[in-house]
Amino acid sequence: MKEITFSQRSLAAAGLVLALLALGVEALGGCGACRRGTSETLVIAVVGTLGYAALVATAWTHRAAFFEIGVFVAAAVHTVLVVWMIVRREACPVCIGAAVVALANAAIALRHGASLGLIDRVYVPATLAASGLVFGAI
Repeated sequence: MKEITFSQRSLAAAGLVLALLALGVEALGGCGACRRGTSETLVIAVVGTLGYAALVATAWTHRAAFFEIGVFVAAAVHTVLVVWMIVRREACPVCIGAAVVALANAAIALRHGASLGLIDRVYVPATLAASGLVFGAI
């Protein structure tokens, strides 16, 4: 059984903190990088917070396979959100921080033995799905 490292658990917890911060920012009207607190961006913040809560819970219960899948889904979603910020030519420091955390966690997972197959079996399909959902919602 693979072990979920302290750094991976810490990054998942940092992602949850950033998701909660993003939820608070969106609830108060948004930062401007999205659409200034529209209901669609608030839904994205709520789903992100729930996703990171599930990721942290998965880490606590030592479900390494599910944790790795969640890490790559988070990395995919944040990749799409970074592309959205680039397209809009606006940057949200909270979202950039969360993207760094998500991508770092994926890199650490690969470094600690996660299958490269997660890239084509999880990351790529999740990126495509998130693209449709995010660009459709925003």
